Amino acid sequence: MKISIVFTLFIFNIFYSFSQSLPDRIPFFKDGLWGFCDTTMKVVVPCKYLKVQPFNGNYAAVLDSFAYWGFINKAGKEVLPPKYEEVAGFVHNYCRVKSGDNYGFIDAKLRELVPPLIPQICEDMNKMLSENGIAVCGKLVFDTTGKTMELKEYEATGYFSEGLLWVEKNKKGGFIDRTGKIVIPINNLEEGETKPLFSEGLCGARKKGSWGYIDTTGKEVIPFDDKYDSGYPFNKGFAAVSKKWKWGFINKTGKEIVPLQYDFIQPFKEGMAIAVKNDKFGYVDEAGKNVITCQFQRGTDFRNGSAIINHLAKRYLIDKKGKKISKDYETIYFVNKGNFYMTENKSKRFGVISHNGKELLPTKYKDVTWYDYQLDIGIVMVENIKYGLINSKGKFIIPAEYDYLEYRGSGLIYAEFYNLDGKGTEIKNVYVGDKLQSRAWLQRGFFNINGKKFFE
Repeated sequence: MKISIVFTLFIFNIFYSFSQSLPDRIPFFKDGLWGFCDTTMKVVVPCKYLKVQPFNGNYAAVLDSFAYWGFINKAGKEVLPPKYEEVAGFVHNYCRVKSGDNYGFIDAKLRELVPPLIPQICEDMNKMLSENGIAVCGKLVFDTTGKTMELKEYEATGYFSEGLLWVEKNKKGGFIDRTGKIVIPINNLEEGETKPLFSEGLCGARKKGSWGYIDTTGKEVIPFDDKYDSGYPFNKGFAAVSKKWKWGFINKTGKEIVPLQYDFIQPFKEGMAIAVKNDKFGYVDEAGKNVITCQFQRGTDFRNGSAIINHLAKRYLIDKKGKKISKDYETIYFVNKGNFYMTENKSKRFGVISHNGKELLPTKYKDVTWYDYQLDIGIVMVENIKYGLINSKGKFIIPAEYDYLEYRGSGLIYAEFYNLDGKGTEIKNVYVGDKLQSRAWLQRGFFNINGKKFFE
């Protein structure tokens, strides 16, 4: 009896914690406009906006009738008046916004940390701001205090790393600090496989054809003595280096822990590095041991303890001991957007397997657009080109009768249904099967991940 009570309480706590994570404000579409309803479908923010985004914490982005974005709170009060042409959503706690032709950033408290003055979008701006409080896009440097600095005198830049930024003149480089002061003079340093950056206190670069590493003062720690000609940044105390197309690993003292014997080596991921020898793929560990011998035609980096192997026209997963942990498939992909392994067969049908090789969805669906391992649910397309939300037991949580489903975060699934019998709120041209249906009524709204519907 005691065990039963404890187990029941355990399940209740899991359910309670999970249900608590679901949003209490859900985008709601009515009469061609968006607002928000509560979990009972009672409209709590009037449907008066052209578009809305799900709440991020206490705030949601809304598009007004003049096509400008602003933010409201859960009571529907405008806390940041509509003034932006674009709002990209929060990534790494920062949201990119656009005003006129320029971009800026606001934080989760809706403070405009970087005014819209960046003329272009650069990769990883959100990540740079989150990790370093400062970012660079082209020749413009900006930080979370609103300060900006234009680097007109330099021909190219890299990324801020450990407070320093790589800059170039005449194909030679050095480093400046956050204020623009030169810390490591532009002299004879050159970039290698990637733009030089500091990692774990050291930076690899090329100098007169030789590869070495300097510290944040510019002092040579691993000298440019023609021992190496290429390399990668340090990661967990090790860096991949090469000489005449042979690769190995060194530690921070310059000692070779993996001799230069491989045709190619990738940086360590999860304590393992891809090593290629005689066109065969294998893996070495951080001690330099070839723990999985070079025997495969292809292999990927390890993710959550497993890697994809391509060998003799078969694809399967292995663990860090080299043990095969899945059955064979025609193809296995790692889908970065959802961080899951997707399988494919010759008939162009798709499925999902877990990181330990367990089949979660059989390889029989026309598409799998999203899967969440923790929630154990995914969005699939079935044979009649309809989408549904399904779990690994094969149960549809949202029936496969919708023309479009997309996970929008915060426990919400966006849905569209093209109704051909004249019921809906908007007319649009749509494809039904392989044929264009010129006039279809569009119904749209949101489900939560438990399958509860929040639209009429």
